[in-house]
Amino acid sequence: MVKFINIKIFIYLSKMEKLYKKQKKFQELVGNDIISQQFRNDMMLALIAEVIEAANETPWKPWKKHQSFDRKKFLEELADVQIFLINLVLSANADYKEFEKIIENKINTNFKRQKNDY
Repeated sequence: MVKFINIKIFIYLSKMEKLYKKQKKFQELVGNDIISQQFRNDMMLALIAEVIEAANETPWKPWKKHQSFDRKKFLEELADVQIFLINLVLSANADYKEFEKIIENKINTNFKRQKNDY
């Protein structure tokens, strides 16, 4: 069972790495200077806008009586969020493997903080 789970994780990571490479190729295709500060600024604002768009697909307004959750639209907005996050990682001249290690370290830190009554 552990081998099967490890294979699934490897396939997922390989797919994520491919997405990073594909997005980098796309940015090169459209001529964006991904390590420029202007690109980072644009991606930061786009990321914020997409998070807000995702929030708008959820029933978060307590004053509104008739709200619904559109799962499909929500996931589409989260895909946009992920794409802009990938762009930001690329703008730091980083790849998926480097970013993955940073995320893993941060998650471990968060667990330690909770264990130590942070």
